[in-house]
Amino acid sequence: MANTLKLIKTHTVASGGESIITFNNIPQTFTDLMILGSVKTSRNAMNDFIKGYFNSDTTDGNYTGFLNYNGSGTIPGVSFAGASAPRYFGDVPGNSANTTTMFSQTRIWINGYSDNNTKSYGSESGQNSAVSATTQLQTYAQGRWSGTAPITSISFTCGVTGPWVEFSTMSLYGIQGSN
Repeated sequence: MANTLKLIKTHTVASGGESIITFNNIPQTFTDLMILGSVKTSRNAMNDFIKGYFNSDTTDGNYTGFLNYNGSGTIPGVSFAGASAPRYFGDVPGNSANTTTMFSQTRIWINGYSDNNTKSYGSESGQNSAVSATTQLQTYAQGRWSGTAPITSISFTCGVTGPWVEFSTMSLYGIQGSN
């Protein structure tokens, strides 16, 4: 049996923005989860981070991670690790003048979300930056949540400020792996 991908839910941010995007009541019938996003923050700056948490656990110490972003043009590469990168799931453009219509493309993969072990996740994001339309920013993040309960809810906030802007969209998919 080949891997299959099934849409569980899609959330599109309404007019006026939203401070949090949450997926509740996640079915426990898949092996892994994938979230695909096209998001942007209202932060009046070049970029912001996607921060996430599972099952309402917002304690940074329960998450360890690594975030690396690389830019072209005048944007330097930067890395954060361990306690400096808790709950980081990627990077998104801010709502500066040069990015009014630009949204990030983000993919987040969560392995073994329904088992009774710690959970690992990885993500990648890409965007044009606020510096210029030809400057690119790519972000890679990996992490682990120390919780062992099956994941039944996932929430995403802006790392520095918010809210998510209108038309930001995240879609949650279940993946059934081959046996």
